[in-house]
Amino acid sequence: MTQPDPPPLDIVDFKAERYAPDGKTLIVSFATAQSAERRFYALPVQSLYGFIGDLQKLQPVRAASAAAPAAAPAVPPAPQKPAKPAPAGSAGNRVEVTVPKRWMARPLPERNVVVMVFDPETERQTAYALPPQAIREMAGALIKQADVLEKPAPGPEAKKA
Repeated sequence: MTQPDPPPLDIVDFKAERYAPDGKTLIVSFATAQSAERRFYALPVQSLYGFIGDLQKLQPVRAASAAAPAAAPAVPPAPQKPAKPAPAGSAGNRVEVTVPKRWMARPLPERNVVVMVFDPETERQTAYALPPQAIREMAGALIKQADVLEKPAPGPEAKKA
């Protein structure tokens, strides 16, 4: 006789706390309705990709009267940040530029995209999922621009010639 599955715990809060020193493991914590004590777990970062894929495959629970679920998009839309209003007197063609302190790129093979994260592990974290062709085009454009920056600036001698 098989044992029935234990009832699931009701998680009321889930947080990514920090990366472990190996950089491949994420420390996460859970708060449950059954306990006031937070529980901490070490989670391999690679397993998150599988978890995200699992979430995308799950069909949400719908009321019996609801219509058939729509097909899932190829890449889930990223949560949109509210647009910042332009400062008074500024031109509408200005762009806010941020220089990230760190960045990372990881393939997500099951979605056929590369996820690029700027300022990971901070509140300013921003991520983009790009298909392989876009990544190749971006890499080429970045190399060209880096080459421009590495050329010496023309000095007074170059102007006389």
